[in-house]
Amino acid sequence: MKILQLNLLAFGHFTDTQIDLSKGEEGFHIIYGSNEAGKSSALRALQQMLYGIDTRSSDNFLHHHSKMRIGGVLRHSNGSELDFIRRKGRVNTILAGDTEEVLEESLLETFLGGVDADTFTTMFGIDHSKLVKGGEKILEGGGNIGQALFAAGSGITDLRKVQNDLRDEAEELFTPTSRKKIIDESLSDFKQKKKEIREAQLPAQEWQRHEQELRNAEKRIGEVTVEFEENWAEKNYLGRIGEALPLIGKRKELLEEYISYADVVLLPEDFGERRGDFVTKLRIAENERDQATKAIEEIETSIESIDISEAVLKNAKLIDELYKELGSHQKAARDLIKLQTERSIIRSEAKEIISGLRDDLTLDEAEKLRLKKIKIVEIRELSTRYDYLLTKLENSQERVPKLSSQIVTIEAELESLGAPLAVDNLRDVVERAKKYEPQEDYYHSESEEIRNVQNSLKNTIKKQILWQGTLEELEKIYLPSIETIDTFETRFEEHQRKESEFQLKIQELEDALLENEGQFTELQLEQDIPTEEDLEKARQHRQDEWGLIRCALDGCKETDETVETFVRSFQPEDTLTGAYELSVKRADELADRLRREADSVARKAKLIADSETKKNKLAYWKNLFGEAKKEVADIRDVWNGLWKETGMSPGSPKEMRAWTHDQRVIVDKFLELRGRIAKADKLNKSIQMHRGKLNQCLNSISEPPAEDGETLTDLIRRSQKIIEGQDELKYKRKLAIRDKSRLEEELNDFKSQVEQIEEDLSQWQKQWEDAIQPLGLEGDSRPSQADAVMDDLQKLFEKLKEAKGLHERIKGIESDAEGFTTRVFNLAENVAQDLKELHFEQVVTELNARLASSKTAKSELKTLKKQQNQELKKYTDAESSISKIKLDLDVMCKEAGCSRYEELPEVEKRSSKRRQIEEKLEYLDEKLLMLSAGATVEDLRLFNLFWINGSWQKRLTAEYAEDRRGLLFFCRVEPIAHLLLG
Repeated sequence: MKILQLNLLAFGHFTDTQIDLSKGEEGFHIIYGSNEAGKSSALRALQQMLYGIDTRSSDNFLHHHSKMRIGGVLRHSNGSELDFIRRKGRVNTILAGDTEEVLEESLLETFLGGVDADTFTTMFGIDHSKLVKGGEKILEGGGNIGQALFAAGSGITDLRKVQNDLRDEAEELFTPTSRKKIIDESLSDFKQKKKEIREAQLPAQEWQRHEQELRNAEKRIGEVTVEFEENWAEKNYLGRIGEALPLIGKRKELLEEYISYADVVLLPEDFGERRGDFVTKLRIAENERDQATKAIEEIETSIESIDISEAVLKNAKLIDELYKELGSHQKAARDLIKLQTERSIIRSEAKEIISGLRDDLTLDEAEKLRLKKIKIVEIRELSTRYDYLLTKLENSQERVPKLSSQIVTIEAELESLGAPLAVDNLRDVVERAKKYEPQEDYYHSESEEIRNVQNSLKNTIKKQILWQGTLEELEKIYLPSIETIDTFETRFEEHQRKESEFQLKIQELEDALLENEGQFTELQLEQDIPTEEDLEKARQHRQDEWGLIRCALDGCKETDETVETFVRSFQPEDTLTGAYELSVKRADELADRLRREADSVARKAKLIADSETKKNKLAYWKNLFGEAKKEVADIRDVWNGLWKETGMSPGSPKEMRAWTHDQRVIVDKFLELRGRIAKADKLNKSIQMHRGKLNQCLNSISEPPAEDGETLTDLIRRSQKIIEGQDELKYKRKLAIRDKSRLEEELNDFKSQVEQIEEDLSQWQKQWEDAIQPLGLEGDSRPSQADAVMDDLQKLFEKLKEAKGLHERIKGIESDAEGFTTRVFNLAENVAQDLKELHFEQVVTELNARLASSKTAKSELKTLKKQQNQELKKYTDAESSISKIKLDLDVMCKEAGCSRYEELPEVEKRSSKRRQIEEKLEYLDEKLLMLSAGATVEDLRLFNLFWINGSWQKRLTAEYAEDRRGLLFFCRVEPIAHLLLG
């Protein structure tokens, strides 16, 4: 089988990726790539394409399990091809590649040739990690290459370690020469434990004695526990009295101190904090009131000192406009002087220009020199055309001698190149031979590989152990099919499994019988346990003797020998009646023993019955084991008969399957080798034919033929160089002839251009004389002279235009200045007549200053009014807060029982002292409550009254007669009550 194509349709990180493996005769391909490129994924895909996608495949990170697809194209050794797609699933996972119809698994199995998944992975699917482990095992194996390669290929990378571990573990369990191993130790320990169990078992009387002693000990523990509890209660009772004495003394001192504070009002805990908060707020409000009063007085003083000019404020907009225009007016005055100066300079420059052109004209008459636009353009164009014609004439006159010289040089070069050879026939032969150029290297490598494959196959045949012969003989021998071998392997494994099962059953039964015999022997050694059979025999003896006695009483006659035999069996009795009494006694004893030792008797009977059952089963399984061995022998005879024609002694089916597979691989390779040899011979004939044709062509053009050892490739290279040389010669001659024609045409063109340019210059001269006449120039004047005159005229008219613009600006500035001055003095007449005698610039500046001062004063007055209102509000708010706070302080004085809030700190101090005394008393009462078994001080006071009146016994009888805890309470409270209430 050959894999032509692997299609990674949806597998791993691949989508619609195709790997073409069809090229090449043998199909040997190397797939390389960087890390994580998908090489290992492609190998897994190849395996799973042939044998199914794993149920829990980890290559589903891009494509869901249900969408995973791997396609491929296979070719059988008979030439048939299979195009299919493998999907993930349990059944019907093979689909046709074109229609995706379900295909049978058997169709693919015919291509696989009996190679299962494990064999394929072992032989062809070794990845990098397995190769690394295999190399490590070769180093560890100390030269055992076969075992190491088997371990690496099969994935059992720790084969040697597993073998060593199993061997060590077996030796630890048991060795024939060992005296102390795990199995022996376990058997010895088992016997020892059974002995310890027997020794640990107690007789019934001994058990009863120990049980009575346990009950006595438990009773004594209860009595000691009661006594301990009473003593412990007494100890606690005395301890509480000792703890209560200092607490009661402290309590009396606090009660005496409490008397002086009994009439003090007990204020809330946050009373002082609230009082301090109110006093602080009162001080803040009074301070704010005083500050507001002072601020109001200062604001009123500032308002009285403010002076505002209403007339100036009324004309504020006009004053602002004049002040803004003042800067522009001052700048215009400065610009006026500058503009007047520039106008004078420009007019002087214009006079100089016009005097250089015409002495008889003034500036006012300059318009006579102005040319029309069309005339100026005409003169400029004629000037440009003159430069163009003159330059073109000079260039053409220079090119004529140069071109003549180049033509002479090309003619000499053509003469030196010579005529080319005819190589068209050689070219055709080379093109046909080039198709076989790569085939020549392939032929040599193929020939070498064929020799290597032949040697390899012959060496493989020589290494065969089961069969020896030639490749041709191997091709002809008959070998059983893989299916037949699989059938025999299944039958062998099935019968061997049966043998193992039968042998295991036999071993288990033998072990069980051995165990029964051991237990039976153990019972016999412990004591002689009678059986039901023994009891029946004893009763039969007794009945037989009774028959003898009855016979004697009835007058029957028995032989003396019979009586004597019976009496001897019951020694030391010597009479029939004594023997009868002894037999009755023995039968009764056996019956009693059977009743007493019923368990042991039953156990013994069970052991006997189990032994009989197991012996029957053992015989049954041994019979089955013998039949299974016979069937295995029959199958082996048939198996050997299959291989009789080959003359071999076959091994196991598993070994022969691998051997058969290897032989078929060798035969397939041999058949393939034949085809390769035929192809190589055919290719060599074609190569030699083309060598001959190339030699003929080389002889026809006077070139040497192929030398010995010169390959077809070398001959093609030499021929190509000859063809390239002649092609280059033809190309050079073609270029030279083309250049000569081009230069001759160019020479004729330049000669014609010179004649045409001379005629154009003559016509230009006539047009030029007419054009420059208005400029006052002579007809032979050069274009540069005419350009200079026109430039001066352009400058003249530009100067005159600029001087006219300056004149207009000067008139405008003077008019604006006159209007601005009038507006300023009119405003001063209405607002501030004291400024009329000043310069108009000073008037504007002073009015602006007075306007700014009035605006500032007005804004300041507005701010002071706002501040005055704010301070009045602060004063009112402060007065309101003071009144409210004083009311709150009066309420607190009433609560504390004083007339002024200044007395509150002293009242708070006495209230705090009273609270501290009460908290200490409460703490002492809690301690005494714990020491008095839960009785409060009130309970103790009542108890003391009962004691004094002599009525405590009645109270005790009425409420605690049936309550042991109540009695204990009064007994414990009595001393503490006397100490506390004294």
